Amino acid sequence: MGDWGISHRPPAFLLFVLLLLIRIASGVFFSTVPVAAQAYIADTTSGRERTAAISLVWMASGLGSIIGPAMGVLSAYHLMAPLYLGSLLPLIGFLMVWAYLPPSQVTSGASARVTARIKLFDRRVWMYLFIITSLQASVLAIQVTTGFFIEGHFHLSSSGTAQIAGFLFMLAGAVSVVSQLLFVRRLKLSSRALLTIGAPIFLLASVSLLFHSHMQAVYIGFILLGLGVGLVLPGATSGASLSVNQTEQGAVAGRISAAQGLGTALGPMVGTSLYNLNSLFPYIFTGVLFSMASGLVWKRRSLGKET
Repeated sequence: MGDWGISHRPPAFLLFVLLLLIRIASGVFFSTVPVAAQAYIADTTSGRERTAAISLVWMASGLGSIIGPAMGVLSAYHLMAPLYLGSLLPLIGFLMVWAYLPPSQVTSGASARVTARIKLFDRRVWMYLFIITSLQASVLAIQVTTGFFIEGHFHLSSSGTAQIAGFLFMLAGAVSVVSQLLFVRRLKLSSRALLTIGAPIFLLASVSLLFHSHMQAVYIGFILLGLGVGLVLPGATSGASLSVNQTEQGAVAGRISAAQGLGTALGPMVGTSLYNLNSLFPYIFTGVLFSMASGLVWKRRSLGKET
């Protein structure tokens, strides 16, 4: 579609509509992947083993945030080369799942899991869903405004801004992966411990980005951002999964996916709207969200609820 748009130069509105439809279609199909992955993990793991297993899903996401920007260098050879390569990756993933992933153990509760329902404000999981939505909205709000932020405050060229922004996203992704390897896979921290540590770190990332006059503060902010994501996302996801019974795993995975979708929709919209008012407002917004999230985590901790 990109090549066709460049070579044939159709009306801009027509091209926009076609690209929007393609994006919607990809969103519909790709949104099922984390739901299926979490339901599969719930069938085959328990306890802290599940937290470590779920972290693999988000480690893969972190690796994607490293590989994706790195693939952009291929555009020097052909503008659409990164998109061509990116379109092959889902096919490779499908073939690997089909060839190597063993079927999950069918249990007596399998049929009940299909019809299980979880209310949006279920007291067992609503805190985790709020944290996941806040995290996704915050990350997207930061992502969509970072380029404007760097260009405006450091007076860089468009190419220089793109290079710095790409490096910052790769840096955050790398820190996210390393933090999950250390804290989740090696130290095997519980979901509560991950949230207790991770939510304040994400708050610190937002505070660091307020000191925008120093590029060092921006780098520190994105390091803290990657660390916060690496702790909070597996902590909240596994916490929600461990809070419900086996027959509700598919339902809670759907709620988690919906929470991420809501954050994905709100983040860019709120981030750009706030940025138009003041360039620091998106970071204040994320700070407020994770001040609330930190308060919820500490309140749950004080009540002694372990997951």
